[in-house]
Amino acid sequence: MTPHHVGLLVPLCALAAAGLARAAEIPANPVTVRVYETAPVDAAATAAALNLARTTLAAATVDVSWNPCGSRTGVASSCAKPPAGELVLRIVISAPQPQDRQLPLGDALVDTGAGAAILATVYADRVVRVAKAAGMPIHALLGYAIAHELGHLLLASSTHNARGLMRPIWRDHELRSTRSADWTFTSQEVAAIRRRR
Repeated sequence: MTPHHVGLLVPLCALAAAGLARAAEIPANPVTVRVYETAPVDAAATAAALNLARTTLAAATVDVSWNPCGSRTGVASSCAKPPAGELVLRIVISAPQPQDRQLPLGDALVDTGAGAAILATVYADRVVRVAKAAGMPIHALLGYAIAHELGHLLLASSTHNARGLMRPIWRDHELRSTRSADWTFTSQEVAAIRRRR
């Protein structure tokens, strides 16, 4: 995902309906995600983004539980042990870069050889900059960026798709689109996630 090409506020009711419909058909896979947040994003925006990411992942039959670690509220005692079986999400500020460069909103550390992945990072400053330029709510772009990067971890793959949430570039015309298919996992991705969980 690159800035200036990202986002769209898909109506939450459409995503929730899709998530509930799929959840009724197929049991959800529980996944715990440790969230380390050091970026100065409004707490309400972060909470709304995590809810949107949870809804987006629920449509892929993934039931996410967030475990806040190392955030504004301090470190939870459940974060003292290594994250065995848990995924890790960092919401951070990126290192300074030239403003004219198109930079990703996040990345995921994936060992494709071993088929293992536990760490995803989302750069809040880039998300805020792109959301403001696109005229979209920060929480919406942050939520989709979180879901996209966690998608890489759940798929244990650094590859992208030509369509849906896992496409590499979210273009300007897509920002103005109302196609919910642009912000969901494909049926092939859902099947691949279920095979891995």
